[in-house]
Amino acid sequence: MKVSPIEEYGLRCLLSLSRNREGAWSIEAIAQREGLSKAYVAKIIMLLRKSGLVQSARGRFGGVSLTRSPGEITVAQALQALNGPLYRATACDDFAQGDLCEKSYCSIRGMWQEIALSVNNVLENKTLEDLLHCESNHVEGNQPPCFAEAQKAAREPSMGLDGVSRITAETDAIQTDATQTE
Repeated sequence: MKVSPIEEYGLRCLLSLSRNREGAWSIEAIAQREGLSKAYVAKIIMLLRKSGLVQSARGRFGGVSLTRSPGEITVAQALQALNGPLYRATACDDFAQGDLCEKSYCSIRGMWQEIALSVNNVLENKTLEDLLHCESNHVEGNQPPCFAEAQKAAREPSMGLDGVSRITAETDAIQTDATQTE
């Protein structure tokens, strides 16, 4: 999985705003804190504002702030706002060279769907508050819980073919329902 620069820096900007619970920050202050150009931070803030994650105000006491508490904003919402979905259901269609890849039983499609569901599950259950908590534990010299969770997950066996079959069947059911409602 590749994380784009706008996703990485966008999350960093959101975390900067999350740390400042007493008011709004200027784009210049965020840029300086994160070592980014003001123009790049302005682009990031525009995307986050369009998605409703941040708000901005002009004037002497203006600036940028979160629209909700850090515990109510998920990493999935942030990444969606910054760069769209990580996985498109039609991704295999970009490379299809025959009927097999266009079928729901394509083993490659099932694998990508399994990965997408796993990644999305993590991102939808991780909030900015969680990231701040991991950060504060790390600063204090403790092993952050988020790293411990990741290490535990890495040791657990994967879903295997049964999981892929289940995900493919669930996806087929969703696609069938969508087709029938059209």
